[in-house]
Order: sequence, then C-alpha cells, then structure tokens
Amino acid sequence: MTQHWIDIKNSDVVMCIGANAAENHPISFKWVQKALDNGGKLIVVDPRYTRSAAKASVVDGIQLWCRIRSGTDIAFMNGMMKWAIDHNRINWQYVKDCTNAKFLLNTGFQTCRQANPHPVGGTATGIFSGLVDDPRRQKKYQYLTGAWANQYADDPTNL
Repeated sequence: MTQHWIDIKNSDVVMCIGANAAENHPISFKWVQKALDNGGKLIVVDPRYTRSAAKASVVDGIQLWCRIRSGTDIAFMNGMMKWAIDHNRINWQYVKDCTNAKFLLNTGFQTCRQANPHPVGGTATGIFSGLVDDPRRQKKYQYLTGAWANQYADDPTNL
C-alpha cells in the first residue's frame, strides 16, 4: 500500500489479497468500509472464507470472493494483468509516464532460456546472462550485471 489509509475511502474498488484485513487490520479496514458505504466494491482473494471475505461485495448475485489455491497468488495476478492488457483496460498514459515500462533492457541481456539452454533440450537451467563461470566458486554464483541495465538515449546500441 503506497497511499494513506484515509485515501482508501475514495476508492471505487479495493482488493484484499492474501490478508484478512477486517480482523487483522481493523483501523485500516474502517476506511474500506467507508469506501463500501460510498458505493465502492471490495474484492477479496483468499483461499479461506474470512471476515474480510464475508464483507466482499456482491455483483449480479455473485460475491466477489475469489477462492484461489494457496501459493497461486502470483499466477492469479499475472492472469489479471493479461486479461487487462488483452481487453485494453489499462491506462497506458499512466504506465508510460509513471512506471519504468518504457525502459528497455540492454540488448546483451539474455533470459535463462536464451543464455543457458538445457544440454539435452527441454527446460532451461535457470541461469541468466552474465554468470561468472569459475569452477572454484562451487555453486556460489556471481553475476556481472552490466547487461542488466536499461537502454539510454545516448547508448549507441539503443535502436
């Protein structure tokens, strides 16, 4: 959370993911309740039916409590982002102006699949570009992270 608690009362939608704010953070949840009183919606993403889940909004007869499996919260968030991108539900101007999305990594950066393909085929080894290959290190990895930097306008490799 990067805003003040009082700002929550002005929210159109509040999402609690993996937390029971109604019970564990009652002071902050009073502002969520004010948002609900002002017509806002509460989405709760939690495998357990908690007091927060009981307060989740009901839209078209369906309670906005998303019961996901434990440990799948990142996959859930990635799915939400993919849906938002596919359905053009993104404020692209905000993304360009207020995030680092417009920055590109240097062309020398390689993901683990590109830099170190599995010797027999199949999945990658999980090692990114820039690994210092020193057999004396015995699994103590060290990376040269120069290729991990962003491209800049004065960089001749930035096309």
